[in-house]
Amino acid sequence: MGPESKQPEVACQSNLGSQITTGGGFSTAFPQPSYQSVAVKGYLTTAPNLPPISNFNATGRAYPDLSSLGNNFEIIVGGSYYGVSGTSAATPVICAMITLINGDREVNGKKPLGFLNPILYSLNPAVYNVPSPLILSLYHFISSG
Repeated sequence: MGPESKQPEVACQSNLGSQITTGGGFSTAFPQPSYQSVAVKGYLTTAPNLPPISNFNATGRAYPDLSSLGNNFEIIVGGSYYGVSGTSAATPVICAMITLINGDREVNGKKPLGFLNPILYSLNPAVYNVPSPLILSLYHFISSG
């Protein structure tokens, strides 16, 4: 499933052979934080195939803020190979990336990143409006699945 098998990338779906499914959307319990407003406005303006806005809470907190590959990771435990999927696979990947970034910052006399969400949304507001070829190469939007 996906680019590794020369197929278009789609979110994990059980009907396509995945052990897990994925989700995202807008909270009905938590309000949208201010750092998400530009991104959400851009998404709602440009995303293809959205359901009618009356079908979801466009003013709620959008989730996820960050995602990672999370399907069919091979791990080794006690010399045996296992396949894992889901949050148990994706979360350590993101944590490892942030740990490497923070390690580099420490070596260079900088503070750790801290609370990431506002930082992520402030990186480049252009990504939420009219993405340039550079931005498209950095961010990968999946609109199927």
